[in-house]
Amino acid sequence: MENKIKINFRNLVTKEFPVGTSLYEISKSFTRYFNYEIMIGKIDNRLIDLSEKINQDCNIEFYDRSSDYGNVVYARGTVFMLVLAVRNVLGEKVEVTVEHSIDKGIYCELAGAEVDEELIKKLEKEMHEIHRTGLLYTKINVSRADAIKYFTKKNQMDKVRVLKYISNSYINLYRLDDYYDYFYGELPYTTHDINSFKLDYLKDNGFVLSYPSVENPEVTLDFTHHEMMYQTFLDYTKWGRVLNIENAADLNEMATTGKYDDLIRMSEANFNSQISHIAHKIKTNKTKIKLVLIAGPSSSGKTTTSKKLE
Repeated sequence: MENKIKINFRNLVTKEFPVGTSLYEISKSFTRYFNYEIMIGKIDNRLIDLSEKINQDCNIEFYDRSSDYGNVVYARGTVFMLVLAVRNVLGEKVEVTVEHSIDKGIYCELAGAEVDEELIKKLEKEMHEIHRTGLLYTKINVSRADAIKYFTKKNQMDKVRVLKYISNSYINLYRLDDYYDYFYGELPYTTHDINSFKLDYLKDNGFVLSYPSVENPEVTLDFTHHEMMYQTFLDYTKWGRVLNIENAADLNEMATTGKYDDLIRMSEANFNSQISHIAHKIKTNKTKIKLVLIAGPSSSGKTTTSKKLE
């Protein structure tokens, strides 16, 4: 007699499946509870990607792209599709740099190719082809040393430097088609489930990858360009390059080599310079300005900024 496991979903329903059934196959039995494709599961408060095989009874929850968990997984899957599309269209020597979020999307740049409207259309067309093909996001557990050798061979030194500061002996890589990449977190099961996205060219070598948000999960909204916000991010990126800190690996290296005191002093000086500039602008326009608003996430420095500005 075939061994069975019991899956309890939200304490609403319990179903039995053969031992070793993948979470993806299990999720198909619960799609009626969701409006969109299931992206990720959670067992015992631990996120599990859908390729995992389940071998024992458990309580389970699933998340689609309308949830915080599911939307992050959807975003990672979309980014990997973009990376593969760039490789397919432009070759392995061109790399995608994912910079930061911007207006419900992600600002990206290409290194090794000139970006224009025509190229962006080609990349978006290739992404749609990848979606239609239904490629699997395959997770592979490899030794950290082998991963470093692989990315060194590919001359992807940013990933080499990130992996250098990971303490685990083994890490997870993901494969899409024949392309391998490292992601900090889980990915979807198949590109079939990544069915809504847009690419918008901005300027120079920059463009925006947009996808459905938690607030608007139904479709990908048109990108709205806010020049002042864009310029602020760009100025911050340039400042990071002045400090030789363009990613987490750069910051790790500065911390481990004991050079963080210089970084703190330069950052404080730059911050105070910005405060002085804002204060001067307020004073110059004091007859027109009635209210100064400061926005930012928790622990971002709003109180410190307001006190210094005062």
